[in-house]
Amino acid sequence: DEKAAAQQGLVLGNLSESNLPFKLYEHEAVMNLEEMAQKLKLEKAPLIKNLFYVDKKPNSYFLVIARQDTKLDKGTIFLPLGFWKKLRTTGGNVRFAKEEQMESVLKSAKGSINPFSLANDEKQQVKVAIDEHLFENVY
Repeated sequence: DEKAAAQQGLVLGNLSESNLPFKLYEHEAVMNLEEMAQKLKLEKAPLIKNLFYVDKKPNSYFLVIARQDTKLDKGTIFLPLGFWKKLRTTGGNVRFAKEEQMESVLKSAKGSINPFSLANDEKQQVKVAIDEHLFENVY
């Protein structure tokens, strides 16, 4: 759609202007990692899952960026133990965000949330947590 194309153009423009090396992989929209693994073969980097959560506290959101094989228990508890405590909440207080919340906060639809979506967090409501396993290798 036009909105997604405009956002992609903005991101690619910013990457180019910043002289950051990148490789663009294009694919059909996918709703889960199983579909992604079937449609996309990466050279070195692992598949990444970007999970968007909402806390019971008003206006409190989390973007969890994790390697595909990092285990999540019941969709809310992230390993290692104490993960949510470090973000000043508990696993019992967070839930997957609804599509309306994704659109409202990150201007992104379900299936298209990614770290670049944070540029749309105008009120800076989203805390980001990156899986420590992503730092184990050079990609």
